[in-house]
Amino acid sequence: MKNPFYAGQFRWEGKLYQGTHTALVSRDQFDRVQAVFRGHNKPRYGTHDFPYRGLLTRAYDNCKVTAEIKKGKYTHYRCTQYRGKCRLPYMREEELGGRLGRILRDIHIPDDILTQLQQSLLSDRGCEEAIRSHQERQLQQRLATACAGDSIRRTKTNWTLRSARSSGRENLRSGRQRSSKFKARYRG
Repeated sequence: MKNPFYAGQFRWEGKLYQGTHTALVSRDQFDRVQAVFRGHNKPRYGTHDFPYRGLLTRAYDNCKVTAEIKKGKYTHYRCTQYRGKCRLPYMREEELGGRLGRILRDIHIPDDILTQLQQSLLSDRGCEEAIRSHQERQLQQRLATACAGDSIRRTKTNWTLRSARSSGRENLRSGRQRSSKFKARYRG
């Protein structure tokens, strides 16, 4: 989707020309896709490991929330302001954690569903382990078969090469003999 050909244009020797072909997408849609590729609204990850990095989006303007360190010790979360100046203030990490904690505390998973989830996870883990061990056994068998067959193939290949070389020499000799007979017959 980075090629302007999709929007009805093409590049020739570094210049952009309008093509005569039918555009597959509109120019507006092509430009929006290019903006996404440039990634203006993607969070940029630095060297710090922020717990809520890349997880939050502001409901006010649908921008990502980014984190930064202030005064060398305070972590603040704020709007990326991709869609213009945002009037909403920054939020300290402790305050954000408290608000998210209150939201998560209100979520209640009934005990019977929690038990079903635990059993499902355990059975999935058991199935995965069984599949992995089965695949491992199959690979070991294939490897053992391949190693055993490799020595047989080498011997057959060497024998085939030797027989091909010897038959090639014989064919060459017989070809020389035929050509000398041919020359002798037609020299007249």
